[in-house]
Amino acid sequence: MVKCDLEGFGKRLKEVRGKNATSQLELSTGTNIIPSYISRWENGKVYPSLELFAELCTALNCTPNDLLGVSTDLEPYNTFMHEWKNTSDIYTIAELSRDLPPESRRHIIDTIKRELVWNAHKKASNPL
Repeated sequence: MVKCDLEGFGKRLKEVRGKNATSQLELSTGTNIIPSYISRWENGKVYPSLELFAELCTALNCTPNDLLGVSTDLEPYNTFMHEWKNTSDIYTIAELSRDLPPESRRHIIDTIKRELVWNAHKKASNPL
């Protein structure tokens, strides 16, 4: 699963800028971004447009993931596989989906989870 922590964007921007030993003024001069904008981003008051975001990444020599706090966490997939390994149909589907792009795998897993939750809800509503 891919996670993005937008709320920590300003903090990470400040950290990346610090690692590059770049002041807000230097960053603004290199990018033509007003220093007060950079300050507002770092304080979490606003977020940059995509165009300015790309410019920031280039100027700071970092990836978008560095600033967005994106991490790929396969734990939900692994947990799902562990929990449902004994169910041959689901296991087979998950194994077959292994070579698909991550977003497709995620969609398959989410669909199966919704179905399982729905079945559990139906079973709880109609105990026999």
